[in-house]
Parts: sequence; structure tokens; C-alpha cells
Amino acid sequence: MQICIPPIEQMPNTPRPFAMRDWKQVARDYDALVFDRRATGRFLPLIWDDRTHTMRS
Repeated sequence: MQICIPPIEQMPNTPRPFAMRDWKQVARDYDALVFDRRATGRFLPLIWDDRTHTMRS
């Protein structure tokens, strides 16, 4: 059983302004940043080649 609360019923189902985030594009942008070996910046690049050839357990 659902109770009707008038102030809640007056609220819109979709807030305005509303913009759906494009999560597919967010994932692509993240992937492009993380795996960009040529990125420059204080903490970039985020990927590197491990040439130590040692195994860690």
C-alpha cells in the first residue's frame, strides 16, 4: 500500500536542468588517459613498461 504525500507528489519526476551522463564516453575518455604513454603532466603518464623482469609475490 502506497501513501500519497501531497508535497512529494508536487515534486517533478525528473529534476531540471537534467543531463544524462554519457557513461560510454566517460569510459572511453578514462581509457584514453590511463593508457596514453605520451601524456604529459605532473603525474603523467599513468602507464609505464616494467623492465625489471622480477616476479613479486
